[in-house]
Amino acid sequence: MQDQAEAIPPPGQQDDSQKTSHWYECCLRRSRALPPDATRWDRLRHNLLCPPGVNLGRACIFLMAIPVIWLAGYCLTGQEMLPGGNLFKMYILFIACLLGGWLMEMISFPGLLGMLFVGMIVGNLERQMGWMTQPIRQDWSGETRGLALIVIFICAGLELNPEQLRRLSLTVIRLAFVPCAVEAVTIACISYFALGFPWTWGFMLGFALATSSTAVVVPCMLSIQRKGYGVAKGIPTLLIAASSIDDILAISIFAIFLGMTFSEGSIMNKMFMPFVEVIVGLLYGTIFGIILWFVPNRKDKFAIVEIRSMMLLFGGIAAYFGSIIIEMHSGGALGVLTMAFVASLGWRRQGYEDDNPVSQNFNYLWLILQPLLFGLIGTEMDFAQIKPTTIGYGLIVICGGLFIRCCASYVSLFGGDFNAKEKLFSAVAWMPKATVQAAIGPYALDAAKAMPDPNPQFIEWGRDIVTIVVMAILISASIGTIFIGCCSSKLLEKSTDVERKDSRKTPSERMDDNGVLDRSPSTAASHAPSSFIVIDHQTK
Repeated sequence: MQDQAEAIPPPGQQDDSQKTSHWYECCLRRSRALPPDATRWDRLRHNLLCPPGVNLGRACIFLMAIPVIWLAGYCLTGQEMLPGGNLFKMYILFIACLLGGWLMEMISFPGLLGMLFVGMIVGNLERQMGWMTQPIRQDWSGETRGLALIVIFICAGLELNPEQLRRLSLTVIRLAFVPCAVEAVTIACISYFALGFPWTWGFMLGFALATSSTAVVVPCMLSIQRKGYGVAKGIPTLLIAASSIDDILAISIFAIFLGMTFSEGSIMNKMFMPFVEVIVGLLYGTIFGIILWFVPNRKDKFAIVEIRSMMLLFGGIAAYFGSIIIEMHSGGALGVLTMAFVASLGWRRQGYEDDNPVSQNFNYLWLILQPLLFGLIGTEMDFAQIKPTTIGYGLIVICGGLFIRCCASYVSLFGGDFNAKEKLFSAVAWMPKATVQAAIGPYALDAAKAMPDPNPQFIEWGRDIVTIVVMAILISASIGTIFIGCCSSKLLEKSTDVERKDSRKTPSERMDDNGVLDRSPSTAASHAPSSFIVIDHQTK
């Protein structure tokens, strides 16, 4: 017995001949090690083994989720999830936009361009070929875009750091306000004389276009920052810091002109009401934000982050859509922003600082809303109703606004320690447009269609604004991405002492970077869903 016991080796040290051979061993990755000199074909075959590679695994999850989500939706809604139902149409648009964004990222362009292209194609094929008996209902489309705008405002409010705002240099303030205001005035003047817009419509178009897109600027700036370009003088940090203030200014003033255009009453009433709406929005946001300091109790550890997120979301929905019901458009948008900012002030005192876990929950929601946002604005582009004059004058409006914006950005950097090349880079890198334009661009058209007695001229102007906004996104996002990628090494100085650890990202930067939860950009791909598995292509 003792000899037999000594003859049995300890577990884990059995001879290979004694190991049990299973039929599935040939399919396991552990049984087929990848040689050091493996070819691409070898790597591909190795990724097909079990467990599959990271990208392949995400693709499998994506393909499995498509029928499962549809089946769940059908069980809950019935006819709405069958061909012809509004929910089915939005689901098909969502999947198509995810794939379009993924394909665009493969060629190192922002995924939002692919989503926009897909929306344009789907919408026009639907109209021309009758794929669906009716388009997506206008109220569904408008409410989805409104929800996207609410999430943008909440993340912008959570991002604002009062300490940083106090320490902002004059350069950042000038870069955030001057180009935005100058471009908006320029576009309003051009649209007044070229397109025949009234001044209120011209300023709506101006402030809809007069902001840069953090969805394009932030990933590009993080990319050149990791490579060391412009780090010594803080150019990437400067552009990222000013982008959120720029967005807030443009959206707030757009909402004021929207309210002035569609409010009823005398001229004095139209001039006075925006100030009342601003006061009401500030009061609502301040009161609701202060309530969130104490409810739920910070010592209550039961799902406190989730409860705070839900309170912010539903409070924002009540403010935004409630303001539309009582016809105080600008008050709702400002109320959402103020609510998130005031709430974050109290939460910072409780230890949240910049790593606010509430904003992470909105990143998940943004992953769903981003494809729908750009897809829905793409469907608004009806090629059959676009006039050649709108395209021609629209190009004049866009190019004129971008040129003046670049000049204003260049001048705004005077007084800082920047040379001519760095000013030129910052001015051109500051022009891409995308997220804000997609969110607020169609609202004038929606408001015109929702009037009790729709004005055909208002509807035509609304369509012109949507057309010009889509053109601006396609032109500026493409040119800006190419310029930043090609010219950063030629116009910016590379720092010899680059800090390898990536700087901490703020909530809206994480949101615009396609919803990555991890603050380290190097791990973005490992946390992003399958539709964004190649997001690092645009930053590598």
